[in-house]
Amino acid sequence: MSVTLTTKVRGSVKPDGPGKWIIVFDLPTEGRRKQKKVRFHCETEQQAHAELVRLVAEYDNGSMVSTENITVEAFLQRWMRTKKKSVKISTWENYDQKVRSQLIPVFGRYKIAKLTTEKIDAGYAEIMDMKSQNSNHKLSKQTALHCHRIFKMALDKAVAWGYLTSNPCIGVTSPRPDKAKHKVLSREGTDELGILLQSLDGLVLKPIIYVAALTGMRRGEILALHWSDIDFSNRRLGVKQTLIYTNENGLEFTTPKSESSERTIKLPVMLMEILKQHRIQQSEEFLRLGIRTGNDGLVFPVLDHRGKLSARNPRGFSKSFKRHISKLDITQIKFHELRHTHATRLLQDKIPIKVVSERLGHSNVTITMDIYQTVLPAMQDEVADYLDEGFILPVAEQDAN
Repeated sequence: MSVTLTTKVRGSVKPDGPGKWIIVFDLPTEGRRKQKKVRFHCETEQQAHAELVRLVAEYDNGSMVSTENITVEAFLQRWMRTKKKSVKISTWENYDQKVRSQLIPVFGRYKIAKLTTEKIDAGYAEIMDMKSQNSNHKLSKQTALHCHRIFKMALDKAVAWGYLTSNPCIGVTSPRPDKAKHKVLSREGTDELGILLQSLDGLVLKPIIYVAALTGMRRGEILALHWSDIDFSNRRLGVKQTLIYTNENGLEFTTPKSESSERTIKLPVMLMEILKQHRIQQSEEFLRLGIRTGNDGLVFPVLDHRGKLSARNPRGFSKSFKRHISKLDITQIKFHELRHTHATRLLQDKIPIKVVSERLGHSNVTITMDIYQTVLPAMQDEVADYLDEGFILPVAEQDAN
């Protein structure tokens, strides 16, 4: 049943479920009557009525274009402008790159009202045949999956705005990426992590790589550390923020990846000693340069071209790590894979997976299990061996007696 409106306007609103309304109004056309139906998300009848009044006014003064003529490109551009207000700039730039490089080139020419599940399926096949901007290889299935998730999110909003009556992404065969295979430093035969750590004496990289290897922290979390985050008395480190680089703002500190990423990590004695030594050397160097810092200074800053302290560029640091490890005869890993090396070794040493998950800052244990599933089958073998040697055999001997 339509809801009666207190302000006279050629249209009506009716409820369509909790927080959902259908707005119907007459279009300003001559001759045969034509109506426009829009689904709108809001909490109250008054808000829906206000949207009805706004829509009618826009149609009357000609500022609104019929949704039948709006292209996917025009819609995505509008959606990106509104999305920028609700997500981190780093997330928005990731969306923007995929919208501009993949989604608009493939789907932009279509009228959004004519977009179908079949067209989207065909478009995803086209995306997976695209070449990466940074190489001559095809885009990964993971990138294609990210495009799908972004497009589905955008078209959900198209439904809410009245461009579509339903989301054509529903029913699409989404790209299925292969399980990610992470490299880790091996300890079979030769302890590759030991080789890496021993190669760092006297290098600026040393304390940063030690923190990564012995805590499993993310790169941005490490480079955002302040001395006030480290409790030397209790050997604890608080992860409170992360450092990112965006094209719009450059280097900036922001909240960690998720709520669970804000965590406290217990540090081994070895790492505490390295951090203490790093602080002494840093203080001596700053004193020599006439630089004053308090307890809230960055743990791993750099001097900029003006001779002032600033945060270390994450991308630049990763390149430095790559140059260093390329000189060593060990598995060539990326800096982030020190995190995977840390987690893999903990699991191999039978540290409970929940403890490992909390140390890494994952939102739940399922994420940890999914990432490190290749480690778990070997652990299952060890469980079977334990049952044979430590449980079943003693029971068998007792029965024999």
